[in-house]
Amino acid sequence: MTELHLRPYRASDRAAVIKLWTDCNLVVAGANDPEADIDFCIGQPNADIIVGEQDGALVATSMVGHDGHRG
Repeated sequence: MTELHLRPYRASDRAAVIKLWTDCNLVVAGANDPEADIDFCIGQPNADIIVGEQDGALVATSMVGHDGHRG
């Protein structure tokens, strides 16, 4: 197994991030919209999404911010 490489989120990651969150049961119908969560986070001075890649696949994310919800 190769190392996990961390990097900032890119717009081209959107589908893979949503798939990962869905596969991990982090998307709850009626409770959170992953598209809206990403849109809320990107471009904010107090928030960011970091992705982890391993063997060319997106395998991890961390959404951090200062809005009382994300961490």
